Amino acid sequence: EPFAGSARYSLRYFENDIILYETYEKVYKVWEYLIQATEKDILSLPDLNLGDDIRNFKQLADVEKWLIGYQLQRGNARPGCIVNKRCNWNKDKIRISKEVYKVKHWKIINDDGMKHDWKDATYFVDPPYSIQKHCYNYGIVDYEKLSNKIKNSKCFSIVCGNSDDKWLPFVPLV
Repeated sequence: EPFAGSARYSLRYFENDIILYETYEKVYKVWEYLIQATEKDILSLPDLNLGDDIRNFKQLADVEKWLIGYQLQRGNARPGCIVNKRCNWNKDKIRISKEVYKVKHWKIINDDGMKHDWKDATYFVDPPYSIQKHCYNYGIVDYEKLSNKIKNSKCFSIVCGNSDDKWLPFVPLV
């Protein structure tokens, strides 16, 4: 799964051999952490209250703050810091603790996956939207190279894009 992000597609088929590619260090490190973490590790992370700022939790490693931060600010390219009304971290950590076993056999590679041969597999490709690059400022995606990789691959690819993206002929699903 190039540009792994939350890897929701891979989690759906977790029992398969999963390789995640991610260039953004914080996302890469969170997946590296989750692959080695135990249920107990996740449950030992603190419960949070409205208004808490995770930067004040000095006992947490940066990667633990990033994991929590991505739950505080879902769908965002950067982890959040302050608990808001929409935050469900206390429930999320229980869900994550019960699912962390699913990723023990996964591999995470700090790379965009473009240099690697795409073997017989399904590829779920969810790069930063080319129109909204300002929201995800780590690394530059060569959309032409990515487009050629997808078009020339004999593999099955599921590709996400914004309705304004032009690097592939995206068609709205609805």
